[in-house]
Amino acid sequence: YALEADDHTSVTLTWQHEGTSVIDWQIDYRQITEEVWSSVTTANTTYTLTDLDPNMDYEAHVVAHCPNGLTSDASNTVIFHTDNDGIDDYLSKMVTLYPNPATETVIVAASDANITITGVEVYNVYGQNVETFHGTSPHNRTTINVSNLSAGLYHVRITTDSGVVTKKLVKR
Repeated sequence: YALEADDHTSVTLTWQHEGTSVIDWQIDYRQITEEVWSSVTTANTTYTLTDLDPNMDYEAHVVAHCPNGLTSDASNTVIFHTDNDGIDDYLSKMVTLYPNPATETVIVAASDANITITGVEVYNVYGQNVETFHGTSPHNRTTINVSNLSAGLYHVRITTDSGVVTKKLVKR
Protein backbone atom coordinates (compact mmCIF):
# COMPACT_ATOMS: atom_id res chain seq x y z
CA TYR A 1 0.00 0.00 0.00
CA ALA A 2 0.87 3.60 -0.44
CA LEU A 3 -1.16 6.37 1.16
CA GLU A 4 -1.38 9.85 -0.24
CA ALA A 5 -3.35 12.69 1.29
CA ASP A 6 -5.43 14.79 -1.06
CA ASP A 7 -6.98 16.84 1.76
CA HIS A 8 -8.35 16.17 5.21
CA THR A 9 -11.33 14.14 3.96
CA SER A 10 -9.83 11.92 1.26
CA VAL A 11 -6.97 9.45 0.83
CA THR A 12 -5.54 7.67 -2.21
CA LEU A 13 -4.81 3.96 -1.78
CA THR A 14 -2.37 2.22 -4.13
CA TRP A 15 -1.58 -1.51 -4.18
CA GLN A 16 0.29 -4.00 -6.35
CA HIS A 17 -1.21 -6.54 -8.73
CA GLU A 18 0.61 -9.87 -8.55
CA GLY A 19 0.09 -11.38 -11.98
CA THR A 20 -3.12 -13.37 -11.53
CA SER A 21 -6.15 -12.62 -13.64
CA VAL A 22 -8.28 -9.99 -11.89
CA ILE A 23 -11.68 -8.67 -12.99
CA ASP A 24 -11.81 -5.87 -10.43
CA TRP A 25 -10.82 -4.87 -6.91
CA GLN A 26 -13.07 -4.39 -3.89
CA ILE A 27 -11.87 -1.88 -1.32
CA ASP A 28 -13.40 -2.32 2.13
CA TYR A 29 -12.98 0.58 4.55
CA ARG A 30 -14.43 1.86 7.81
CA GLN A 31 -13.76 4.03 10.79
CA ILE A 32 -11.96 1.83 13.31
CA THR A 33 -14.77 2.37 15.81
CA GLU A 34 -17.45 1.15 13.36
CA GLU A 35 -18.56 -2.45 12.89
CA VAL A 36 -19.89 -2.13 9.34
CA TRP A 37 -17.52 -1.91 6.36
CA SER A 38 -18.18 0.31 3.36
CA SER A 39 -17.11 -1.07 -0.03
CA VAL A 40 -16.24 0.34 -3.43
CA THR A 41 -15.12 -1.47 -6.57
CA THR A 42 -12.56 -0.37 -9.16
CA ALA A 43 -10.74 -1.83 -12.17
CA ASN A 44 -7.53 0.03 -11.20
CA THR A 45 -4.83 -0.54 -8.56
CA THR A 46 -5.29 3.01 -7.27
CA TYR A 47 -8.41 4.46 -5.72
CA THR A 48 -9.23 7.67 -3.86
CA LEU A 49 -11.62 7.38 -0.94
CA THR A 50 -13.48 10.69 -0.58
CA ASP A 51 -15.89 12.31 1.87
CA LEU A 52 -14.15 10.78 4.90
CA ASP A 53 -14.73 12.38 8.28
CA PRO A 54 -11.87 14.60 9.50
CA ASN A 55 -9.86 13.66 12.59
CA MET A 56 -10.78 9.95 12.50
CA ASP A 57 -8.89 6.65 12.39
CA TYR A 58 -9.81 4.48 9.39
CA GLU A 59 -8.80 1.03 8.21
CA ALA A 60 -8.95 -0.43 4.71
CA HIS A 61 -8.06 -3.59 2.81
CA VAL A 62 -8.41 -4.84 -0.77
CA VAL A 63 -9.90 -8.05 -2.19
CA ALA A 64 -9.38 -9.15 -5.81
CA HIS A 65 -12.36 -10.48 -7.77
CA CYS A 66 -11.06 -13.13 -10.19
CA PRO A 67 -12.68 -15.12 -13.02
CA ASN A 68 -15.12 -17.98 -12.20
CA GLY A 69 -16.42 -16.13 -9.13
CA LEU A 70 -13.20 -16.59 -7.17
CA THR A 71 -11.93 -13.94 -4.73
CA SER A 72 -8.56 -13.44 -3.09
CA ASP A 73 -7.98 -13.26 0.63
CA ALA A 74 -8.13 -9.72 1.96
CA SER A 75 -4.84 -7.83 1.78
CA ASN A 76 -3.10 -6.63 4.92
CA THR A 77 -5.19 -3.93 6.55
CA VAL A 78 -3.78 -0.42 6.34
CA ILE A 79 -4.67 2.08 9.05
CA PHE A 80 -4.71 5.84 8.50
CA HIS A 81 -5.86 8.95 10.31
CA THR A 82 -7.58 11.98 8.82
CA ASP A 83 -7.06 15.34 10.45
CA ASN A 84 -7.33 18.98 9.53
CA ASP A 85 -3.86 18.93 7.96
CA GLY A 86 -4.36 15.80 5.84
CA ILE A 87 -3.50 12.15 6.45
CA ASP A 88 -1.11 11.43 9.29
CA ASP A 89 0.44 8.07 8.72
CA TYR A 90 -0.87 5.98 11.59
CA LEU A 91 2.08 3.63 11.24
CA SER A 92 4.56 6.48 11.66
CA LYS A 93 2.87 7.47 14.92
CA MET A 94 2.73 3.90 16.23
CA VAL A 95 6.36 2.85 15.52
CA THR A 96 9.09 4.41 17.67
CA LEU A 97 12.87 4.18 18.12
CA TYR A 98 14.47 4.72 21.51
CA PRO A 99 16.81 5.80 22.91
CA ASN A 100 17.53 8.33 20.18
CA PRO A 101 20.37 9.44 20.09
CA ALA A 102 21.80 5.99 20.78
CA THR A 103 25.23 4.54 21.50
CA GLU A 104 24.87 0.74 21.86
CA THR A 105 21.34 -0.55 21.20
CA VAL A 106 18.04 0.82 19.94
CA ILE A 107 14.60 -0.56 20.70
CA VAL A 108 12.19 -0.53 17.77
CA ALA A 109 8.66 -0.81 19.11
CA ALA A 110 5.10 -0.66 17.79
CA SER A 111 2.70 0.72 20.38
CA ASP A 112 -0.23 -0.96 18.56
CA ALA A 113 -0.18 -4.65 19.53
CA ASN A 114 -1.71 -5.52 16.13
CA ILE A 115 1.38 -4.28 14.25
CA THR A 116 4.06 -6.93 13.71
CA ILE A 117 7.61 -5.77 12.94
CA THR A 118 9.12 -8.11 10.34
CA GLY A 119 12.40 -6.40 9.52
CA VAL A 120 14.63 -3.40 10.23
CA GLU A 121 17.18 -1.89 7.85
CA VAL A 122 19.63 0.89 8.69
CA TYR A 123 20.81 3.24 5.92
CA ASN A 124 23.50 5.91 6.04
CA VAL A 125 22.87 9.43 4.71
CA TYR A 126 24.09 8.28 1.27
CA GLY A 127 21.28 5.72 1.07
CA GLN A 128 23.60 2.74 1.55
CA ASN A 129 22.28 -0.18 3.62
CA VAL A 130 24.69 -0.62 6.55
CA GLU A 131 22.71 -3.10 8.72
CA THR A 132 19.76 -5.47 8.19
CA PHE A 133 17.80 -7.23 10.93
CA HIS A 134 15.07 -9.80 10.11
CA GLY A 135 12.31 -11.12 12.31
CA THR A 136 11.48 -9.97 15.80
CA SER A 137 10.68 -11.34 19.21
CA PRO A 138 8.22 -10.38 20.56
CA HIS A 139 6.50 -9.35 17.36
CA ASN A 140 5.84 -5.68 18.06
CA ARG A 141 9.23 -4.90 19.64
CA THR A 142 12.85 -5.66 18.77
CA THR A 143 16.29 -4.50 19.90
CA ILE A 144 18.98 -3.74 17.34
CA ASN A 145 22.71 -3.36 18.04
CA VAL A 146 24.14 -0.12 16.61
CA SER A 147 27.43 -0.14 18.54
CA ASN A 148 29.47 -0.86 15.38
CA LEU A 149 28.04 2.13 13.46
CA SER A 150 30.04 5.35 13.17
CA ALA A 151 28.65 8.44 14.89
CA GLY A 152 26.20 10.28 12.65
CA LEU A 153 22.69 10.39 11.19
CA TYR A 154 20.98 7.21 9.89
CA HIS A 155 17.62 6.33 8.39
CA VAL A 156 15.96 3.26 9.88
CA ARG A 157 13.48 1.52 7.57
CA ILE A 158 11.04 -0.56 9.62
CA THR A 159 8.98 -3.14 7.74
CA THR A 160 5.73 -4.26 9.38
CA ASP A 161 2.75 -6.32 8.33
CA SER A 162 0.88 -2.99 8.01
CA GLY A 163 3.43 -1.25 5.79
CA VAL A 164 6.83 0.41 5.93
CA VAL A 165 7.90 3.45 7.94
CA THR A 166 11.26 5.28 7.98
CA LYS A 167 12.63 7.00 11.07
CA LYS A 168 15.78 9.08 11.65
CA LEU A 169 18.35 7.81 14.16
CA VAL A 170 21.33 9.67 15.60
CA LYS A 171 24.27 7.43 16.59
CA ARG A 172 26.66 8.94 19.15
